[in-house]
Amino acid sequence: MEGFLALMVAWLIVYLATRKSSRRRGMSQYEKDRIRRANKRLIEEEKQRNKKIRNALYDLLWGSNKSL
Repeated sequence: MEGFLALMVAWLIVYLATRKSSRRRGMSQYEKDRIRRANKRLIEEEKQRNKKIRNALYDLLWGSNKSL
């Protein structure tokens, strides 16, 4: 009987330690705005990088033959 009780107490401790919180906190407006600004900045950087690559590729392919 003591073994069963010890097993139940151990299971209860593990269960309480590993369960997820039932209270889910939503993101504040500040956090949403911060994420939005970071994403916008990353998108702008990606656009600039793509533009530089596209221009470099164009110059490589057509740089000496711009009169064509």
